[in-house]
Amino acid sequence: MSFFTHSFVCAVALCAGPLLSIASARPEAGGVVLVISGPFTDTGALIEQSGGRMIGPLSGVMGTLAVSHDAAFFDRLDQNGAWAVTNGTLLAQICGVVL
Repeated sequence: MSFFTHSFVCAVALCAGPLLSIASARPEAGGVVLVISGPFTDTGALIEQSGGRMIGPLSGVMGTLAVSHDAAFFDRLDQNGAWAVTNGTLLAQICGVVL
């Protein structure tokens, strides 16, 4: 195998564990969540329609940090077209978001 292939396999092996743990964390009501949506979706509007608010000054192309104290927030996100909703607390800490 080539050097590129070996490097790619090692990079995937090192990153897979932390990424899977972030992606599989259950969101908590009232806590920070990561809303993952399609690239051409207005995620800010999706979050507001679902009863939440965006956190931070910027939104990613396919992911946005949000918060809501409403227990039905996750269900409404799903109904309004969010691809996935995960716990965003760790990601918010890494990004330096202060609540």
